Amino acid sequence: MLWLALYFPRLALECLSVDCSLPDAAPLAAMATAGPRRVVLACNGSAWQAGVRPGQGETAAYALCGELRALARSPLAEAAALEALAAWGQQFTPTVAIDPAPALLLEIGGCLQYFGGLGRLRQRVDEALPPLGYSVVTSVAPTPRGALWLACCGIGQGADDLPTLRKRLSRLPLSLLALSDSQARLAETLGLARLGQAERLPREGFVRRFGTSARQALDHAWGHMADPREAYTLPERFTRRCELAYPVEQAEALVFVGRRLCEELAGFLLARGMGTQRLLWRLEHGAGDASELALGLAAPSRQAAQFLTLWREKLNGHTLAAPVLAVRLDVDALQPLGGQSRDWLLDDGVASVEGLDVLLGRLENRLGEGAVASPQCVAEHRPEQAWRDARPGEVGPESCYPARPAWLLPVPVALPERDQRPWHDEPLQLLGRAERIETGWWDEATALRDYYLAQGASGARYWVYLDLKQKRWFLHGFFA
Repeated sequence: MLWLALYFPRLALECLSVDCSLPDAAPLAAMATAGPRRVVLACNGSAWQAGVRPGQGETAAYALCGELRALARSPLAEAAALEALAAWGQQFTPTVAIDPAPALLLEIGGCLQYFGGLGRLRQRVDEALPPLGYSVVTSVAPTPRGALWLACCGIGQGADDLPTLRKRLSRLPLSLLALSDSQARLAETLGLARLGQAERLPREGFVRRFGTSARQALDHAWGHMADPREAYTLPERFTRRCELAYPVEQAEALVFVGRRLCEELAGFLLARGMGTQRLLWRLEHGAGDASELALGLAAPSRQAAQFLTLWREKLNGHTLAAPVLAVRLDVDALQPLGGQSRDWLLDDGVASVEGLDVLLGRLENRLGEGAVASPQCVAEHRPEQAWRDARPGEVGPESCYPARPAWLLPVPVALPERDQRPWHDEPLQLLGRAERIETGWWDEATALRDYYLAQGASGARYWVYLDLKQKRWFLHGFFA
């Protein structure tokens, strides 16, 4: 087995600052309560450059950076972010475990060949995470705790086998064992500073001084004992809510949080092997008020870029009813969508189906639901009633009729007759046999017609019929 650990050192801050399009532009820090005071749990790049560090007290942090914006830690937001990341991670492997470090543990031993080796898999993970807005440190090891500890210490090289892993773990700090204050003082008195020193101590004496859980953690990391992890189970529907750090009054400012949610949704859909045609966005205001924005797609999709394009289109020119405090994305209707191959032979001048779907989705979201439609066949013999407006991409019953013209006149045009032949700027020659339609007696729109394909001397082709009740010719459509 081989485990890939994804450690998120700034998750406490990044799950709170989803509304910042440039998260490092202003100094930000997530604060947590430690005893009687508040301390810095995580900070962004601007705060780090000003001297702010995790573990500092709030007063010291403000002394170093007067412009620091402190955000209260939200354990619920962190847990929701980790669950969303776990769902996103299942596009790479079905075995994804959540660790409170905060981290994800992915068992990747069985999928390396599919992704073309460890290097390519890690590259895909590293490239996919920045659009989500999270900073991450990754590492690999044969044991989940070993991979986690290497990632927590920033050792990205990892280890492919147990001897290499144990050699690297032995140099890591003892603080990874999460000892109590009294145990940490005892370890300092005994001169213990590295995991390798603790591993070499007699087992019984170590357990008596530092507890069973610390010894088990060493055994899990070194591979002496199995370390079973509960795999995260994907929910049946996608629901993700992000609280904003401050009220947003302009719709355009919601693009950044939309980007994260679209990327998470795309990973969720890929893991499920599904697509969707409808996204429901809920903008939460104060006092329990909320407004909803629905996005419709012409065809099922799981492309984050397509979702984000439609989200931008929806927000363009939209006026918020009130400042937005949180954004929620719900996707209930999932549709099967297998692997999608791309045609690398397409020239730039050739429109792809995917591009058409994006265009139709943008038009519908800009013009309103129902403004874009495509014709769909219905079970009716009378040509003028054999179709209806449908959503682009909606599948209807297949037509079992003979050839029909693409251009059907809204009202049939009566044709004169010359030399016992119908005339339309030229004499028309009837081709083939007649298609008789005799129906509609129940709704007072009785049709008794013989349809023919006709052609003129110019080469143009027409669809004409002889009304058997009136004994007159009519033009009903044109063939290309």
